[in-house]
Amino acid sequence: MARGRVTAEDVARVAGVSRATVSYVLNNHPHQTIPEATRQKVLAAAAELEYTPLASARILSRGRSDVVVMLIPDWPLGAVLPQVMDAVASGLAPHGFELFLHRCTAGRPVKNLWAAITPAAVIRVGSLGEEEDESLRRSQIGYLLELANTELEKGLVLFPGVQTGRLQAEHLAGRGHRRIGYAWPADPRIEGFATARLAGVRQACVDLGLEPPVVQPVSFEAAEATDAIREWKGRGVTGVCAFNDELAIGMIQAARTLGFVVPDDLAIVGVDNLPWSALTEPALTTVAPNPDRIGEVITERVLAGLGGSADERGPAGSSFICLIVRDSA
Repeated sequence: MARGRVTAEDVARVAGVSRATVSYVLNNHPHQTIPEATRQKVLAAAAELEYTPLASARILSRGRSDVVVMLIPDWPLGAVLPQVMDAVASGLAPHGFELFLHRCTAGRPVKNLWAAITPAAVIRVGSLGEEEDESLRRSQIGYLLELANTELEKGLVLFPGVQTGRLQAEHLAGRGHRRIGYAWPADPRIEGFATARLAGVRQACVDLGLEPPVVQPVSFEAAEATDAIREWKGRGVTGVCAFNDELAIGMIQAARTLGFVVPDDLAIVGVDNLPWSALTEPALTTVAPNPDRIGEVITERVLAGLGGSADERGPAGSSFICLIVRDSA
């Protein structure tokens, strides 16, 4: 015969305490002093019975859940953001919080999410649009952490796109390249990131007295990559800043197809430091984010915000990235 759901009353009976005492102990109620011996009896009984409190009961008791929601715009996740999410989840877990990822798509207002979840905190990774952002600020959320996609938006900047582009261009210029190209991604969903990185490349060119970068759209189609390289070479470009490592690796292959040698004929710098970037031939020079550090800062801000001591000032975005020099540039 199947065993029915274990209730708080069952735990109270086994522990020899009241139902209220079970609630105080398991919900870690801040305004009740429970003797340690009693607390241990309740915890032992709950473990013996494999008791799992209903989420709805915890929400009623505390006014919120133990869930921290991370809102992600409709982006391709890539390799870096999942690493950041892992770091945040690991940082929150010892404090009793679970990280929940929600992909935001058109036609699904985020306010509908609050009907199902009463989150302790929300991490908004990049703007969701003016209307959605304002709706979040008006919602009954314990703490809202607003991250900016890049330095071109308001919010805490942990993904410094402008500084990323500057690092790419400054490195190429430092290696003697006077005409620089920029490989623009075909996916419109990441246009905000690409705009910021290109802005950094352009600023660096101005500061270094170079001509503006030659921008070429590049997809994962071999013909488009080879066409871009032909255009760059025809205009005297000797070094290219790629939007990310994936485009950079594709261009290394396209250059080889055309008979060009990287970096002798065309130097290439990527972004993201994908695990296989060091395994390409030649190994890819890239701007590397620090997902663990980014996750650590997010975790610190969320925990501080829930404790009522949030600091809205942000560390310098450049502290989250560094240039890794390999053979491609």
